Amino acid sequence: RRLPEHTARLFRLLGLHPGPDISLPAAASLAGTAVREVRPLVAELTRASLLSEHVPGRFALHDLLRAYAAERSRTDDTEDERLRSTRRALDHYLHTSLAASKLLSPARKPIDTAPLAPGVTPEHLADLSGAMAWFTAERPVYLAAIRHAAGAGFDEHSWQLEWAVSSFLDRNAHWHDYAEACTTAIAAARRLGSLDVEALMLRGLARACTRLRAYADAYSQLERARDLYEQLGDAYGQAAVHLAFGRLLEPQGHPAEALAHARRSLE
Repeated sequence: RRLPEHTARLFRLLGLHPGPDISLPAAASLAGTAVREVRPLVAELTRASLLSEHVPGRFALHDLLRAYAAERSRTDDTEDERLRSTRRALDHYLHTSLAASKLLSPARKPIDTAPLAPGVTPEHLADLSGAMAWFTAERPVYLAAIRHAAGAGFDEHSWQLEWAVSSFLDRNAHWHDYAEACTTAIAAARRLGSLDVEALMLRGLARACTRLRAYADAYSQLERARDLYEQLGDAYGQAAVHLAFGRLLEPQGHPAEALAHARRSLE
């Protein structure tokens, strides 16, 4: 009750944030303001013992305080305000991760996304090491955001977030996380009725399963993706699936079959 309105509003919105902790830039996007404006609000919440800086630059709510903050938001904020706040948070992670993904894998075919919501300022990542450091710090929050997006009706964000983080998860051997994120994204794609997105996510799940040596699962995912790409008449997608079949078959000791798929991909 004693908090100024802007600080109380930030506290309520932090109850809507999906992850275990939050950085200052993400808190600024959540609130739809600049970092310089959110910093004193975060400091005030920390002094009031409503927020803790458990590692430098990252802030967390106790579980009971998080539940109370979310309860206050449902009481004091409109549904539209809560949805806009959630959208800003998801946009923050999505557009920062798209830039990070480009630094990790500059040759990847990009995806189309909706414009940034007003009030969102993605973080600037200067180089590959900055991208890796950002993904490493944000991984638990990011994975929670994929699940939260799917559960909150932001299915486009769910699969796009998965796409953006997949190179990092693969490169750093977080294959169980990779498979879980892909599974969430596939369900989102099916709710959207988007066959091309479903096929793309199936390819990601097959890659994760291949890394985990769940070869039978990987094969079935690739067969489904191939059927979808044939249905769509997507030659690029079909080529990618054949290349993935090659990557799946070669470590199982089937080099001739792998080579046949590689040649089909080239064709």
